Amino acid sequence: MKPGERKHKYSVLFVESDPGSFTQIAKLLSKRGYILYVAENGQVGLRIYKDVTPDIVITEIGLPFMNGLEMATQIRALNAKAQIILTTAHRDTDHFLDAINIGITAYLLKPVDTDSLFAALDKCMENVKAERELQELTERTALLSSALEQSPSAIAITDTSGNIEYVNPKFTELTGYWPDEVIGQNVRILKSGKTPPEVYSNMWGTITAGREWEGEIQNKNKDGKYYWEELKISPLRNLAGTVIKFIKVAEDVTGRKRTEDEIRKLNSELEYRVIQRNALLEASNKELDDFCDAVSHDLRGPLSRLQGFSHVLLEECAERLDVQGKLYVERINQTSRDLKRIIDALLKLSQLTRRGMAHQNVDLSGIAHAVADGLIKSQPERCVDFVIAPDVVVKGDSGLLKVVLENLLGNAWKFTSKHQRARIEFGVARTDNKSVYFVRDDGAGFDMKYANKLFKPFQRIHSSDEFSGTGLGLASVQRIIQRHGGRIWVEGEVEKGATFYFTVN
Repeated sequence: MKPGERKHKYSVLFVESDPGSFTQIAKLLSKRGYILYVAENGQVGLRIYKDVTPDIVITEIGLPFMNGLEMATQIRALNAKAQIILTTAHRDTDHFLDAINIGITAYLLKPVDTDSLFAALDKCMENVKAERELQELTERTALLSSALEQSPSAIAITDTSGNIEYVNPKFTELTGYWPDEVIGQNVRILKSGKTPPEVYSNMWGTITAGREWEGEIQNKNKDGKYYWEELKISPLRNLAGTVIKFIKVAEDVTGRKRTEDEIRKLNSELEYRVIQRNALLEASNKELDDFCDAVSHDLRGPLSRLQGFSHVLLEECAERLDVQGKLYVERINQTSRDLKRIIDALLKLSQLTRRGMAHQNVDLSGIAHAVADGLIKSQPERCVDFVIAPDVVVKGDSGLLKVVLENLLGNAWKFTSKHQRARIEFGVARTDNKSVYFVRDDGAGFDMKYANKLFKPFQRIHSSDEFSGTGLGLASVQRIIQRHGGRIWVEGEVEKGATFYFTVN
């Protein structure tokens, strides 16, 4: 591209009545890439200027209808910063002085020299560029000012000694101080005396070193009321990089701090209550353990003797007893055995709650297989299909978790005993990214309205004549699962079986 043919994003209004001058200058402007508007007289030129507001105006003085000086005067009235180049074939001093008075950017004599024209245009473009930059800066400054004024945060600007130079409306809302009350004052006017001195020392050491500081401070407002603010203080630097101001942006967190204090108090009270309750629970457990030990010790002997005497009575005095008498003695013997099983189950339940736990990897699949094998060997004549998921391993106490599976699989075995063929399943499912283990059978099942009774000691859904048991097995299972941080629940339907679900954390 040849000199003088640079592309520009500037617009030019060219007003010329002489065809020869018009052609010469219009070609030069087109080559240089200006957006060009043209007119042959001052009236048309003024109308075009009002419509498009071009960056630069080039006009001849001697125009018909409205001369160039008059048009330039009216354009200047519309825009005092308008860039205007006047051309004339007359060396008239009066015209030159009028041009100066109007504030014309350049005054060129015809025939217009190309270099002079381009120099005048370059000067105009520099002025337009500078005006655009100034306008952008003004707009950015206005936007920044508006942002500060409308900010939802309390903002203050200080000098490097902490003397306040600016505050926004949110600052006034937070502190109660109007700008004329604090500008010129030091930020110490807000100190409450409740913030430790080392906090301020750390703050000033940080910001005077040119780094940003953020934290929480308790201050005092104009009315003497205390408030908490979460603030961030940043150093402001000049072009040389020197810190010349500090800007503080603060949020009122008084409500949050009050809530945190209330939560801490509640937590302290809760912790105290938990400690108190645990102490009572430990005392109750100890009393229960002592009671179970006493019951076990004091009742075992009499029960054994009662069972022995009833056996002797049947063996040695059978000829003296009629059929009804023998039946009564047999019932005494059976009741003694049942009561002894209940006492043993109670003692075992007590031991489950107080024995220590050894956490390790426990192969639940392996335990389930072992329990299933034992059940099959106990009644080999039964047709029961066991389906056991492989490689189910959890963290827990091996002995306690074995009790869980012995009870759940044992119950499934028991409650499918009246079905000619049965299926018992142990598996694992994923729910909400947690493992849920289950034991499922297709046996007698139960009505779900009685589900809440299943895990209570001695609560039975089926009679002992129908299905034997102590009524303590599921209570033991629940306690073991709870000690492992999990929970257990059940679903069932009469004659369609039951599914026991449990988790282990």
